[in-house]
Amino acid sequence: MKKKYFGTDGIRGIANVYPMTGDLIYRISKVAARILKRDGRNFVFIGKDTRLSCDMLEAAIASGLMSEGIDVYRLGVVPTPALSFITSRRKALFGVMISASHNPFYDNGIKFIGNDGFKLSDSIELQIEGGLEKNIDHEVRVTHKDIGRIFEKFSYVDFYVDHVLEGTENIDFSDLKVLVDCANGATSEVIPEIMKKLGVKYQIIDNNPTGDNINNECGSTNLEKIAKIVKEEDFDCGIAFDGDGDRCLMVDENGEVMDGDVIMSLYYVNRIKKDKNFNKKIVSTVMSNMGFKNVVAKQKGIYLETTVGDKYVLEKMIKENAVIGGEQSGHIINLEKNTTGDGPATALEMLKIRACEKKAFSELVKETGFVSYPQVLVNVTVKTKEGLWEIPELDEMVKNFNKEFKDRGRLLIRPSGTEPFIRVMAEARDIEKAKIYIKDISDILIKKMG
Repeated sequence: MKKKYFGTDGIRGIANVYPMTGDLIYRISKVAARILKRDGRNFVFIGKDTRLSCDMLEAAIASGLMSEGIDVYRLGVVPTPALSFITSRRKALFGVMISASHNPFYDNGIKFIGNDGFKLSDSIELQIEGGLEKNIDHEVRVTHKDIGRIFEKFSYVDFYVDHVLEGTENIDFSDLKVLVDCANGATSEVIPEIMKKLGVKYQIIDNNPTGDNINNECGSTNLEKIAKIVKEEDFDCGIAFDGDGDRCLMVDENGEVMDGDVIMSLYYVNRIKKDKNFNKKIVSTVMSNMGFKNVVAKQKGIYLETTVGDKYVLEKMIKENAVIGGEQSGHIINLEKNTTGDGPATALEMLKIRACEKKAFSELVKETGFVSYPQVLVNVTVKTKEGLWEIPELDEMVKNFNKEFKDRGRLLIRPSGTEPFIRVMAEARDIEKAKIYIKDISDILIKKMG
């Protein structure tokens, strides 16, 4: 059954426009509470990023939960990985993160985190959507002493900070100079504390959120700024997070981009070097560059592929007993550290490698053998995504591409799970020829679905 509200990463949309309205989010919270409630007094953690609309949605969620007898523990502004970690370690009923990740400030979203720290399964999300069809307003209500209350638990975030710093105690970071871009988002409060405790020389930019400047020409969706500053002011690297802090992208000392594939290559090769018991398994998505797959092949490793979405990467990791996985976009998961993409933890892992190896990032990347295949990605705005695979002209175009490029390139056409786009990506050594296919495919999609 197809989900109506939940996408690949929760529910998203323009804040205060259906489905991201206070009344619907209130009802969703009530239904989630009824489905997941256990015997006894239950509590739920709520975290949020820095968007103007977060307070409005937080109030709606809290009201829905308390009306079902659930106590609400507010964490305030926290990264998604902090919410996941705290929810699992403090044994909450579940957690709710209010964020639209890398989207602009006027969008918002909610995603539910189970008491094990993992995002809710598709089956439970379908149960929640099914519960919305019932008339819950006239059912028996919680009253008297059973109504829930709100408690502030801002200090719990220190628990996450200490966890992220584990394993760095005996490493000297003092000779590193690091630039960090917090995207005016959820990492704005925790990253200064982490960097200070790490003992690294650092400068932080875009950590002054105003409610409407999250992801605005900054963060992991705009690396040009940190690349320029890193080159001009002689930093060892630049680190950029997205709005909710579950992504991390970097630039090396020359301002060259280190995307998720590069970061995973470093992570993977270093793990093989340091851990003889590592099973050499790694999970990524169909969006990962062929250059990353080649790195795994050179290490005689096991590359496991899944559809786009860190949720699906995680499912594959658990199924295949893989410790490391991630996405080109910067969602990097280390199941030994957390149950979701963790930007701060990823950044510290990269800094640990740099501090221990005492080599520039450009040299470390070169040693992995990573060579990127050129990529072109186009987002085609469409009115509908239905019937995508039933377009004969599209099918013919894909067949022609595969025949011409064979093992020298690949084509990926994928509907976005969170935005009104169909993403068309080509990857090939002869990228100019591939661009012609991208243009022709985009024209077909616009004509048929735009």
